[in-house]
Amino acid sequence: MDQRFSFLLKNTKEGGILQVQQTSTQKNYLIKNVNIAIEQLCPAWVPLAKPDFYNEIGDPFLDQPFLLEELEVAIDKGNTNSSPGIDGIDYQIIKRFPEKLRKLLLALYNEIFLTGTFPNEWREHLVYFIPKSDGKKVRPISLAFCLLKTLERMLNLRLCSWLEHHQKLPNRQFGFRRGKSCLDNLTLLNAEILNAFDENAVVAVLSIDIKGAYDNVLPEILIQKLKEEGVPELFLNFVYNLVSLRILTLKYGDVDEKRAIFKGLAQEGVLSSILYALYIAKLEFIPQGIYPVITSVNLANSQMMILS
Repeated sequence: MDQRFSFLLKNTKEGGILQVQQTSTQKNYLIKNVNIAIEQLCPAWVPLAKPDFYNEIGDPFLDQPFLLEELEVAIDKGNTNSSPGIDGIDYQIIKRFPEKLRKLLLALYNEIFLTGTFPNEWREHLVYFIPKSDGKKVRPISLAFCLLKTLERMLNLRLCSWLEHHQKLPNRQFGFRRGKSCLDNLTLLNAEILNAFDENAVVAVLSIDIKGAYDNVLPEILIQKLKEEGVPELFLNFVYNLVSLRILTLKYGDVDEKRAIFKGLAQEGVLSSILYALYIAKLEFIPQGIYPVITSVNLANSQMMILS
């Protein structure tokens, strides 16, 4: 059996991706929902012109060649239970690379990053659809090259460290940050409620869940937001290559399609979480007219505003 299914089968009940013991009606219903999901994931879209990556306020630290130590950390953090992409190379193989091969891989990564090139093969993603627990809707699982995700992880570690050091993210951004979690949101909300009780006041909470959050990230807007934060040219170029074009091979049962997608962050992309956090960071600043506002709390793809 294709090893790419190993992860998928562990997370699928009997009758899931293999469609065992399903009636004809159930199968047809799921196929219909898969086709709907494909249209939502890959809508008709006309990409804009490639933006200018030059950034006079860009921090050269992010554009430095990678060190062997950074590669070692990225490889060590690779999940050996993660399924591979089209090439079949998983983290178990990468973790067994000898030192000589790791040095060659580092040289290749630096050439890709420093010259602004991007292998066309890395644009290829396998997407499988898994039925949700209700048996009616489906969830896409995207499989990218583990060699790409290793380079992404090197960039992610560098970017996250830089953002925290320079305090680029809002203090109330709790999603996908080291030392922060949903418990911070609950603690904050609990404190506001207790204070309101003491002052005989009222606390209102507005929770916003953004539909298709990652799927609707526009590359040009993302690049502009990164430029405003001081992300330099080479880093911007890599991010743009990562998000501006992906070729998806979509599979479920008899469904086997190939589509191009020109926007959005990969759901399982290593850089996706921090890039989305930067994409929505300005939501921290509440428009005039919403008053009084105590705070705005960012998670991953949701926003909570607490008013009192």
